[in-house]
Amino acid sequence: MLQTSIKKQDRSTKKILAILERHYLKNHPRAVADVYRYNSAIIRVRVVDPAFASCRWAERDAEIWLVLKDNLEEDILSQLHMLLLLAPEELDASIMNREFDDPRRLSNL
Repeated sequence: MLQTSIKKQDRSTKKILAILERHYLKNHPRAVADVYRYNSAIIRVRVVDPAFASCRWAERDAEIWLVLKDNLEEDILSQLHMLLLLAPEELDASIMNREFDDPRRLSNL
């Protein structure tokens, strides 16, 4: 993951990533997860998985939220602002993916 002054890691982001690794990525070896703290109140999560290509948005969301809800405290869950769930072929077309990669981009428009 590209580190910028905006993309910070802390105990909460590391915990989210560890949970995704243990409960999702372990069963989806081609998937990749990125997590960072945008500011003191917002955490952003992106999971890129080739398996998402054959899933509807609601299916993707339900699978990842189940992992997060079952394993995270409410105070961390309440900070999740962006949950971006994409197949690799959707990365270039996603404006939110560009925002995830460069958080300053859309705020400067």
